[in-house]
Amino acid sequence: LRATRWEGLAALAGGLAHDLNNRLTVVLGSVELARESLPHNHAARPLLGSASSAVNQMARLTNDLLVY
Repeated sequence: LRATRWEGLAALAGGLAHDLNNRLTVVLGSVELARESLPHNHAARPLLGSASSAVNQMARLTNDLLVY
């Protein structure tokens, strides 16, 4: 019974990580498109770069969850 519960929890965590990773991919793509559409000296470029870094960190975390 305990093993079955752990299997269910692992499946739930895997599904959640997969769905979160899909959404993070959309966010990252949107951020990168916005960043590339701005002039190189635009004040928002560094902010979008920070957002991109944060999304990449979250994607690595979700990947670690999937591996686990």
